[in-house]
This record gives sequence, C-alpha cells and structure tokens, in this order.
Amino acid sequence: MVAPRLSERLDPTRNSLTLVRLGLAVLVVASHSFVLATGDRVADPFKGWTGYSLGDHAVNVFFVLSGIVTTASLLRTCSPSRFLAARALRVVPAVVVFAVVMALFVGPLVTTLPIGRYVASPEILAYIARTAAFAPGHPLLPGVFAANPMADITNEPLWTVKYEILCYLVLALAGWLALRQGRPARAALNLLAFGALVVVVGYLVSTTLVRLPLPETAHHLARFLYCFALGVTAFAFADRIRLDWRWLAALALLYALTFTTPLRPAVSVLLTGYAALLAALPTYGPLRTLTNRYDLSYGTYVMGWPVAQVLVQFAAPLSVAMLTLATLAITLPLALVSWVGVERPALSLKRRRHTPVAEPLAAPAE
Repeated sequence: MVAPRLSERLDPTRNSLTLVRLGLAVLVVASHSFVLATGDRVADPFKGWTGYSLGDHAVNVFFVLSGIVTTASLLRTCSPSRFLAARALRVVPAVVVFAVVMALFVGPLVTTLPIGRYVASPEILAYIARTAAFAPGHPLLPGVFAANPMADITNEPLWTVKYEILCYLVLALAGWLALRQGRPARAALNLLAFGALVVVVGYLVSTTLVRLPLPETAHHLARFLYCFALGVTAFAFADRIRLDWRWLAALALLYALTFTTPLRPAVSVLLTGYAALLAALPTYGPLRTLTNRYDLSYGTYVMGWPVAQVLVQFAAPLSVAMLTLATLAITLPLALVSWVGVERPALSLKRRRHTPVAEPLAAPAE
C-alpha cells in the first residue's frame, strides 16, 4: 500500500491532528507535574535522557504543527492583516478570561494574605494587564501559591505563547512580502518556503558549526522559529512528503546517530514532528469527530498549570502520577467550558467576517 502524501491529509476531516494536539497538551500537564510536585525543574526524566523534557518535546511539535496550519491560513486569506486578526481571536480571548478569573476569583481563595489586603493590592490589575498582554516574565498575584514548591508562579506555560505570536508576526511579514504585486498563491508559497529554509539552515549553522553564545531569550526564539519554519517547509512540500513508518524509522536512526552531537536537538524536532503527523493518520473511531468539534488542547494547555498549583497547595503531598490524573480530571472539563464559552464564540467572529476555515490552533505550548 502506497503511503499517503501530507497534502492528502491536510483537511481536518482526513486527519486527527486536533486529537494529537490534545495529546500533546496532556503530555505538557504530565511533564509539569514532575516540576510542581517536587520544585525541581529537571525532575522530568526525559530532560536527563534527551535534553528536552516531555513538555519541551510536546511544545516543539506544537510549533511544527502551527507552522503547517497557519501557513495554510495565511494563503487562504491572502491578507496578512486578516491572518493576524484571526490568530489574535484564537490565542487572546481564552488567556484574557483566564487572567480575570485567576485574579478576581481564584486568587482570593488561595492567597495566604488577608482577603482585604489581597483585594486592595494594585498587583491584581497589573497581573491581568500583563498576563493578557503576554508580557515577559511571570506576573505575580500577592500571596498566591507563595508556599508551593514552585512558589508564586500562577501560569508558567504562557511564556511560550509570546513566541508563538512572534512566529505569527514573522509569517505575516513574510506573507506581505511574498503576496505583493498580486503574486499567485503558489509563487508566494515558494517564497515562504525559501525563507523557511533559510531559517532552518541558519539554526543548524548557529547551533552546530558556529555555536553562537546566545542569551536565553534569543535561544528560545531560535528554537521556536526553527520548529515553526519546519512546519512552513512541510506545508510547502506537502505534495512530496510521504507519511510512511519507514521514514520514521530512518529519522529514529538518524537521531540515534546524532545523539551525542550538537545536531541532536534539531533532529529530535524532525523525529517528533514527523511522528505526530503519522499519529494523526488513524481515525481513532469517533474521537476524531469529537475532538474536531470540541478542541480542548489550548484550554488544557492554558489551565493545566494553575489547576495543578491549587492541587499542590491543598492536596499535597501527591505523587507525580496522582497529580497528573487529578489535574486532568479538573482541567479537561474546564477546557470544555473555555472552548464552548470563550474560544469557539471568538472564532465565530472570524468566520462571520471571512470564509469559514476548518483550522484549529496548533497551539503553544509549555
């Protein structure tokens, strides 16, 4: 049987990427349980085994998938401004609602300060504003999670969303340049592919041959741009990419051969990204239809950490496994509420303004 091409499975009705994204969000929750239960940022065993935690691997794949679906979105709209508006409707509303609920409703219940002092604190409005704006650092709420192993941090995973937004801005700028003078979509895609390949090559050179001593922020940006650019490249060459388990075996062998070299991080993204595309091939019975209708991946990603922090504060000590299961038992219903009450209505604004697009978020990450 001939392996399908990626282009044949880009339609959401012919892939299970939404289910795969939910699985990735669950892996992020599991990875964070190691950290939140112990206070040790390297407690996740995958960190020691592979250099990336389980959550790091999941976030890398999120960015690869995002590069695929957002490139498709940009070329469908042929308008960078409408593309950015659609992206904003996807990522911003859920975080704004989270910030308000966390500051005004959850914070008073979990703070170690007297309630009057908490309510009077100017940090509450600052927290909402900084969280909604994806500001650098970790916005704090007075006395919230102050005694937890990961003290004070209300939602660490949101740090990756700003890099996702930066990737959107880079893609929109590249799209504006590629779509100028009425170029057809195919020609524009070729230019986007060229730019993506430049990013990929630049990342490989800077991490292997030159080994530039980048500051942490620049290192993160380079990593996520590389992952995102791989997704853009995959979309550009979707007619030529076969989804075949033999290619996965070849990538696994390449990963093993480069395991002790500077190429390991770059190859690991190729391996896990391709594995995610293969994992999206089966229908998984009714799960594909269910997860396409109710996309819980972003809500799970956004709310997993604060839910776990509350559990650690009131139900500790919990094993990593118990913390993961308890977090998911609470987070998945909350993610459903977020999808039905916030995310889907926000997306409907995009669909009322433009042609409907079946393109759920390949969201950030850790």
